[in-house]
Amino acid sequence: LEALQMRAPGSHVMLVVTHIDAVEAAALDEQCWCVKDAVRRSLDDIRQWSGDDIMVHAAGESQRVNCLMGHGVSQLRASVINFSLSMPFFKEALPLPWVQLRSDVEQRIRAGQRFMGFEEWSKLAKSMELQGQLFRICTSFLHETGVVRCFGTLFNADSSHLGAFYNTVFFDVRWMIDVLKGLVRHDRHALQDFFSGVKMNKTMLRRVNRLNATARLHKDLLPFLWPSVASSSEFWDSARAGSEQERSLWSERKVVTCEADIEKAVELLKGFDLVVQQRDEFLVPAILPPSKVQVSADAFSGSLCTWKVTFSYPKLPSSFFQRIVVRVAGRVTTVEFSSSAAVFYLLGNVCTILVGAGEGGQHRLDVSSSGKEMLAMVKEEVGHVQAFFPGIRGRVVAEVEGKEPWQFCLIASDEQSRDLLKAQLKELLSSRGLRMTEHLLTDKELSTDEELQQIRVVIAAVSDGFGSSRADQDLLSKIHSRKAIIPVLMNSLALELSWKDVVANDASRPLNMRDHTKTWDTILAESQKRLEDEKLAMIHARGCFAKCFRPDVLSDSEIEEQAKKATEVTWQKQREHLKGAMEVSLLPRAMQLLDNWRADVNSLSAILSDGFDPSRINCKCGHVFKRTELANTAASAPATATVTCQQCSHAHIVLELLAIPEVRPCPVCISKNQASPGVFSLSECKLQFAEGIQRFQTTLECKVCLKNGRQSKRHQFDVFPPDVVVLATERALQETHNILRKVGTESDTVLWAGTSGHDNALALQRCSVVILILSVDFMSDEGLKRELETVLASGKLVIPLVDLSTWTGPRDQQHYWKTLTRVAGSPQMPITTFQKLERFKPVLLDLSNDGGPDSMVQQLSALVSSRIHRAVNVRVFSQLPMRGIRLSGLITLVRKWCHHHDIQSLTTAEVMLRFVKPETERSRLSWCDQEEFSESVHTAEWFVSHAWKYKFLDVVSAIQTHFVRSDPVIWLDILSVSQHERNVERPYEWWNSAFLNAVGQMGRVVMVLDSWEEPTALTRAWCIFEVFACETTCSEFHVAMTDDVSRRFVEDMKLEGSVAKMNRVMNSLKCEGADAQERQDRDNIFENIRR
Repeated sequence: LEALQMRAPGSHVMLVVTHIDAVEAAALDEQCWCVKDAVRRSLDDIRQWSGDDIMVHAAGESQRVNCLMGHGVSQLRASVINFSLSMPFFKEALPLPWVQLRSDVEQRIRAGQRFMGFEEWSKLAKSMELQGQLFRICTSFLHETGVVRCFGTLFNADSSHLGAFYNTVFFDVRWMIDVLKGLVRHDRHALQDFFSGVKMNKTMLRRVNRLNATARLHKDLLPFLWPSVASSSEFWDSARAGSEQERSLWSERKVVTCEADIEKAVELLKGFDLVVQQRDEFLVPAILPPSKVQVSADAFSGSLCTWKVTFSYPKLPSSFFQRIVVRVAGRVTTVEFSSSAAVFYLLGNVCTILVGAGEGGQHRLDVSSSGKEMLAMVKEEVGHVQAFFPGIRGRVVAEVEGKEPWQFCLIASDEQSRDLLKAQLKELLSSRGLRMTEHLLTDKELSTDEELQQIRVVIAAVSDGFGSSRADQDLLSKIHSRKAIIPVLMNSLALELSWKDVVANDASRPLNMRDHTKTWDTILAESQKRLEDEKLAMIHARGCFAKCFRPDVLSDSEIEEQAKKATEVTWQKQREHLKGAMEVSLLPRAMQLLDNWRADVNSLSAILSDGFDPSRINCKCGHVFKRTELANTAASAPATATVTCQQCSHAHIVLELLAIPEVRPCPVCISKNQASPGVFSLSECKLQFAEGIQRFQTTLECKVCLKNGRQSKRHQFDVFPPDVVVLATERALQETHNILRKVGTESDTVLWAGTSGHDNALALQRCSVVILILSVDFMSDEGLKRELETVLASGKLVIPLVDLSTWTGPRDQQHYWKTLTRVAGSPQMPITTFQKLERFKPVLLDLSNDGGPDSMVQQLSALVSSRIHRAVNVRVFSQLPMRGIRLSGLITLVRKWCHHHDIQSLTTAEVMLRFVKPETERSRLSWCDQEEFSESVHTAEWFVSHAWKYKFLDVVSAIQTHFVRSDPVIWLDILSVSQHERNVERPYEWWNSAFLNAVGQMGRVVMVLDSWEEPTALTRAWCIFEVFACETTCSEFHVAMTDDVSRRFVEDMKLEGSVAKMNRVMNSLKCEGADAQERQDRDNIFENIRR
């Protein structure tokens, strides 16, 4: 009733109950009364928030029908007829062409035609003498009566600009439903099974996983949404043969038969605001898992988004927020979204949307933007979505005007240099709707955090004296650490100076504008000198008394006057040339940096500026939330629950606050009021759980407690309670520990497996899912049976895993399942208690089948994830660390090491042993994890592939040369991965999944080569695997060389016969000759590549 009122207010509803012969008369009366009472209460609620009534006939009484005997059918027929008679259009005559057109459509549907272009539709109508206003009214009538579906603006003369969806008349409503069904169905395991087994394709598997986890649909997956074009027919044959769900869902019906059908299906989804295309992917917010968080917290800074508007709604349909995300995403360059929050970026502006609970049971929509125009754009789209739901009445309850950002800031050391660029830049930028401010380095306002936060990209006019003082250097370092800088070399800059001489560690490529930025005085002086030189030449040519007798020799005043005129001409030409140079070189680079800008308010350092305390979470205004209280709220409230900041009154989505990378403090350190408590990483703990399944390890060590002489061992459950507990005999655990370890890592959960005892009892209290490995031995263990009884009484999700290895009867899963009830009885656990298990579907444990373990891991991971509310990452093990270091930060780090030691001759492996490992000895984390709150550490953007035999400075030099134009965040293994766990044995499958997904997430790989003729990297198997990972994940591949190697390569290419030499080098490369430290790794790598 609520959905009807939102979309079609004032609808008429008639309630009908069928199969009345299936219940007793008293039960039927009771059910009908319950329905009537529910309708009454619902209508009272609708009147409060809508003000309109849904017309429910007979006061909510249900028409009772027995289909078998025909009882009640005549009464139902009479009710429908009486309702029809009451309608104002009943018995209204239809023009004959309308009837003819309707009959023609019905024939086309029977013939299999699904849609028609609007122009063709108008021609069809014209053939039946339907034109002009009559044609549009007839089309509207057929649309309203469900004969056709036409969503264009019928009464506009031209709707061609609206797109294919609005210029199509759809005939087959069932086909339209099938199109929607292919997108919104929830079970995509058939696709995962197909690409991981039937037709192995890691790239497509990754795209399916990405769709499940991030709601981003790659265009190559479109044919696999609906049966079936030729490219997907093999999948649909496999799916129908192996999946009862797919077979019943689609039968033998073909939804798409050609590429044109797929294009029309996509247009339909776009028109319904379900998808929006961004490059090669479609965003589908409606299918994102409810708890999936992929929104950057930086964008929600109150000081960054100062323009705000808050809408209040009595009710919100489930698709309201997702429709807004789709509509706005189609107008911006980048979007991040979760189920309740979204962030949009467009040319240096950022806008956030949060949906949640408001006061008095209302729903609120908070829109915050860094600029007025972007806020207006989002408000426009909110208005469109509100119009789609005419039954809900939203209102603006708060609106705040803020400060516009500066897309660009021009900085200079003197007014003359600033003014040379200022006018031309402002003209170019203002024509594109962009704003620019300008500052001298001496301006105190420029050094404030508030001003810097409003600036997106900095353009530096580098002249003589720029950054020469210590104060200027400090300011430039601050700007460089937070903003992208485009250095512009001015004419007054000494020729021997470079940008790196001005700003240390900045690898930005400067733009040389020396020829176009001469000052007026410089041009005037050059003009005067030229004229004077001409005068002297003329005098010397004619003799010393020539001036006295020849009037064409200029006087000093004439030289000055002509120099001014020449300077004016040159000045105007220089302005034109400068503008042209800016359009060609400066503007494209500036726009690219602006497009790549993301909200970055140094959130980690800002949030934790007053000391690191992982037990709390800070609002951007500084107010503190306790993590435990937020976790309790999230556990007992809906996913959209909000908590209001007492200081700034901002309503935060609880799940968004909890999404800050989770570490947890040592409980003893907290109880001792330790200023800097010891902390434990959730990801490390998950890995320890997974690796410790065999060893029953239950302790963590707090380094801070150890340092202070306190007992340092902590029970894991006191820090990270398990998500999943496995109940099994010791023998069963030993046989299945590899399967269980993979389930824990693939489902991204903390999984505990142990025999009965204190640890199990504690784990069972705190977990959400219990896996039972049931066997005859299990049923003879009284301790396990008592724990099982506790679990069944707790209401937790139970996944029974039935072990047939000890069963001597028929190898029939169902027979075994029923028979277990006869051996389960005991005084402590009656058979009736055990029979509660029958409501859970058992999973067959069969280790004798080679393919059994892998399929079982996938099945168990999916079941676990469905309860833990995480997206299923099939074929994905525990994550590879994704933190990296900015190139400028790496150079600073290397300089620090060089200051104390000579590292010229050290290899990468030696640098790791001499510097990285000792510096991280106490934390035993990776260098990047240890320096998590450093301004240089961020999520990696580039993966660096290199051989550890290289000299480390050569690696750094090659990377620096390659990225001379930017300052990217790079993933360098010696810094991004802990060097204290290299002896941890991870299965090859871990690398083959976690590694591939990590490379794919970064999307860009750069390989360092020490020689183009005999590159060492291509002799190492793991480097070959990194190239394979790049290819498999469709990532970009780049090559980096040092200046010397690059120069030698260019010189070689200039020589005669260079092409033949290149061909010989390429032909001599044989990846199969590569080696690895572990022979098994090499074999696994090449086997995978061959597959």
